Amino acid sequence: MTTTTPTNAPVKYPQKGLLKWFFKMPMYAWRMGYGFLLGRWMLILTTTGRKSGLPRHTPLQFFGGRDQKYIISGWGSQADWFKNLMKYPNVTLQSAYGTESVRGRLVIDEVDFITAFQRCQHDPIMRWWLNSMEIPITQEAFLANKDKFTLVTFETTSEPTPPPMPIDLAWVNWIFGGWVVWRIVRGMRG
Repeated sequence: MTTTTPTNAPVKYPQKGLLKWFFKMPMYAWRMGYGFLLGRWMLILTTTGRKSGLPRHTPLQFFGGRDQKYIISGWGSQADWFKNLMKYPNVTLQSAYGTESVRGRLVIDEVDFITAFQRCQHDPIMRWWLNSMEIPITQEAFLANKDKFTLVTFETTSEPTPPPMPIDLAWVNWIFGGWVVWRIVRGMRG
């Protein structure tokens, strides 16, 4: 899949350190079983690594809803998940709406941008994001600034996609819950 992608990124891509870890935190909450809390506004995108060929999981904010989901890359075309998706467009999405096998594609058509705007103008996080970029929340402004967005959408596919991220940290809840009970009991004896 070869297309021209915007290189403008509203945020500098974190290569390592605390900021990169911070952006991965929702993934750990998801792995602990809290996807039902996060999944209305955040999804887990599983791509195939362009170098390794292994599944790569990324938590991302999305807008749209059950029938059509959109993601705007905060790091433009520099994001690893985006580079992976451009090489291997068949991906897996996990959200509050379930697990979906889809094919990702870069939005370049003006009609698609209009549909995306109609979805994002009602999303509070997207409204905040557009305001932070000093883009008025109008269709005209959205279209006039479309070169600033790396916008991706998805279509259902029956082709193979990478396996979804497992809920493999649920055991942490039992340890944390036991610690809380122990602290309460200890405090009562106090």
